[in-house]
Amino acid sequence: MPVITEALQVDNGSIMITRDANEVVGMTKVGEVEGRSPLGGGVTSGMGDKRAIKKLRAAAAKLGATKVLIVNEEYRNMTVLYGVAYK
Repeated sequence: MPVITEALQVDNGSIMITRDANEVVGMTKVGEVEGRSPLGGGVTSGMGDKRAIKKLRAAAAKLGATKVLIVNEEYRNMTVLYGVAYK
């Protein structure tokens, strides 16, 4: 699975998104987060990913996290990303 690392500037700093568990070694888990987008599958799947990641980051920001490890993904009628937030 490819590693995706993206940054978004928010009030409390940058929140990185990754699928590589090695990138969170030594960090403190602050909670589980979820990002959903009604767009999923087919032509709209890329847009669904972007919206779901934006929501994942927003949820992580509320927890004071600096990084999110995506641990599961669903692509049916919508895009759903499940992650664990770390700082």
